[in-house]
Amino acid sequence: MSLKKIEKNRIFGLDIMRTFAILAVMFGHSIFFLPTSIKDQFHAFVIDGVNIFFVLSGFLIGGILIRDFEKKKTIKVLFNFWIRRWFRTLPNYFLILIVLILFSSNTSKEYSYFSYFTFTENFFYPMPDFFPEAWSLSIEEWFYIIVPSSILLLSYIFKKSSLKSLFLYYSLSIIFIFLIIRLERYLHLEIPKGFRTWDLYFNRQVITRLDSLMFGVFAVFIKHYYPKVFFYKKKLLFALGLFIIVFSQYWIHNTHNFFIYTIYFSINSVGVVLLIPFLYKLKSCANNSICKFISYISLISYSLYLVNLSLVSGIIISYINQYYSSPYFNIFLFWGISILISSVLYKYFEIPTTNLRDKIKAFKNDYR
Repeated sequence: MSLKKIEKNRIFGLDIMRTFAILAVMFGHSIFFLPTSIKDQFHAFVIDGVNIFFVLSGFLIGGILIRDFEKKKTIKVLFNFWIRRWFRTLPNYFLILIVLILFSSNTSKEYSYFSYFTFTENFFYPMPDFFPEAWSLSIEEWFYIIVPSSILLLSYIFKKSSLKSLFLYYSLSIIFIFLIIRLERYLHLEIPKGFRTWDLYFNRQVITRLDSLMFGVFAVFIKHYYPKVFFYKKKLLFALGLFIIVFSQYWIHNTHNFFIYTIYFSINSVGVVLLIPFLYKLKSCANNSICKFISYISLISYSLYLVNLSLVSGIIISYINQYYSSPYFNIFLFWGISILISSVLYKYFEIPTTNLRDKIKAFKNDYR
């Protein structure tokens, strides 16, 4: 599949969400180069870009599942879904993982690298220091396994139930169950509560975060079966979504209580969902340089996510800093090298490996 065809089939408003999400992630990583006094001031403006990715991923994947299962609910359809997803996500991930393992072989720390190949490094336990950004990929990969297979299994158990009913009750059940899991963990956790506890035991574990993607699934369920409801007052919903996101981010940066350990993730996900109807209808302005930038960053966003922290910041810039170090020079290097590597990786590795799935079977496009 050509690059032009990929770009043509994209939804510009969702590209905006994806671009904002990766820029928010990179902004949060780049401020760590700044002196502590300045970094603390910027920290309050860090937005949870990963949760935007989660909800958006659930929205896109949920749409694919609904369309696929409406045609036929079989094991073959499920396997086809997995192949499409894994050819899209795994090659890039494994490439960066292997590179990082090779570079870390000279360090004194020892990690269970095998768990990174099975996406179990943070299933029940705190995320290790090695390749820390991989925490979100574990959550996404387990979502790809658990949710489609569960829906298919339920369709066999409840043969008389419609796919519409299955998606509705399953998505709401997952959202409720994971909220209860976080509540139960909050009430029984015996270690001091603080940002690190929140981050390692609530924010970055598979068992506490699958519901974030499920909010996206629920959103696309509404769009698919009740489009008039989904797009009703979309500008008002967009404004409300922005307010909810800003409010939840302000709260999390200024307090550590019951709210941020339990319902913060749900509230923030609702805010992201409310942005989608308005953005979904936005038309691309292909001849505008800003729009081209947004679309391009969206295209390389997955590669950017994989390389910016451990590879660029942790290895490349750390090596350069042995000879010269400056906070603002480091930030320039961080953004420039990340975009350069991601551009090369996207064009010469991500697209070719993604297209390999077409040699196995002609899968329909899900690049949007």
